[in-house]
Amino acid sequence: MKTPSKTEAKQIRFVREGDTGHAMKSHQHFILNHGSKWNMRAYIGKKLVFPECVQTTLRPDIVVWSHSSKMIVAIKLTVPWEEKCEDAYQQKKEKYTEMMTICRETGWKAWLFPVEVGCRGFPAQSV
Repeated sequence: MKTPSKTEAKQIRFVREGDTGHAMKSHQHFILNHGSKWNMRAYIGKKLVFPECVQTTLRPDIVVWSHSSKMIVAIKLTVPWEEKCEDAYQQKKEKYTEMMTICRETGWKAWLFPVEVGCRGFPAQSV
């Protein structure tokens, strides 16, 4: 097992009782922070009209995109038996990879998030 170096190690700053700690600025980066004028469509019993970056018959459950930033996020939810969550994740990832590659080839930044929640309600590792 690899031990983290000093730069990789996460520091824990303790605060004494009664003192106020200093807030640390978060360095997290979120996809939606980088674009503007976001649109969202969900596939709920109707045909989802996919943005014009790609012609496809595939229908992810949720698509979020920004024309001005040329960014697209596709989310595909699957509800398998808990023991099959990893298989379902791989199948959905493989199924949508070509579509996301075409989006990237046409100049869009594209992300795919296959999400699995077991049929008994247990979230899989992908969540």
